[in-house]
Amino acid sequence: MNNILLRKGFRITLATLSTIVMIILIWVILDCFPRDVIIEEKPISYKAESTLKYIGNKDYKPVLRHYYYLKTDKVVDSIYKYRVTANLRLVEDGKTVINRKIKVTESRESETIDQDMIKIDTVVELPLDVFLYETFGIIDGIKNRIYIDFNLETDNYITLDKLEPEYIDVESTNKITVPLSEIEKNKEDKETKGKKVGIIHKERTKFNSYLFMLSFVCFFSVIPLTILSYASLFNLSNYDEYKRRLKAIKKKYGSFIVERKKVPSFKKKEIIEVELFKNILEHLDEEDIVFYDKNPGKESWFYIEKKKEVYLYILRLEHNLINMKDNTKIELPKKRKK
Repeated sequence: MNNILLRKGFRITLATLSTIVMIILIWVILDCFPRDVIIEEKPISYKAESTLKYIGNKDYKPVLRHYYYLKTDKVVDSIYKYRVTANLRLVEDGKTVINRKIKVTESRESETIDQDMIKIDTVVELPLDVFLYETFGIIDGIKNRIYIDFNLETDNYITLDKLEPEYIDVESTNKITVPLSEIEKNKEDKETKGKKVGIIHKERTKFNSYLFMLSFVCFFSVIPLTILSYASLFNLSNYDEYKRRLKAIKKKYGSFIVERKKVPSFKKKEIIEVELFKNILEHLDEEDIVFYDKNPGKESWFYIEKKKEVYLYILRLEHNLINMKDNTKIELPKKRKK
């Protein structure tokens, strides 16, 4: 029948809408289960200051002092780690001819911090006398050409929240170069940095049983509609087959068909209704096949009128057209000019 439920455009729309509804319901069902919800708090800020001082030596054992200071809005715990290296260089004509890098010390100190401040004061004595003599031998005549590069790298892992651990890693690097001829003089290097860090908390939601049950029932209610909509979309419907056959008949046998608008009158003639269109072709001689659209979209007549009988083929939408085969080849007369 010529019904909106049979139209392909409607079936596509119905299948699309049912799919969208199912996706939404699946999302709602999954949303009912416990999950982590991220809550972002106001970012905190910190300011770090790292100062390395060369404060002299004793028998070619330089002494370094590292002063570290960090102030922030919120600190729970801190792990302070530093590593000191020394690079011994002999320079001739402005070029380094001997270069020896020595990892002098590596240390790690853990501190529990109170409130919002970290203060660390570390003194490091570097036993370079052995390395100096091993590297350069007698150094009295070449002191003015020997340089020591001190490098201190700091890592400070700061815990900002004990319940939901959030860490920041404040790194700093201080460098001081001391000529061996000026080893008694003090030198200093300072690095200051600041940054804002956001603390993110996660909260676990509770299982929403009421919404889950409601969505679950709706989901299984929509499933049959979705299956039917896709079945009607991907399987040829009776209405599609009706239109296809009507179009195919007109295209293939158009030169033998004339269309009539008025209701035909078969007075005093025997009406022989045939089951398939091929049956009416078996009686085609010089007559035309008359087409009468009795009920547009539902019922079409094709007939050949003889002297005493009328051969009638009716294409009805109510028939199970998909299962009705009509493939027998019929030899037709030559096509007529309309």
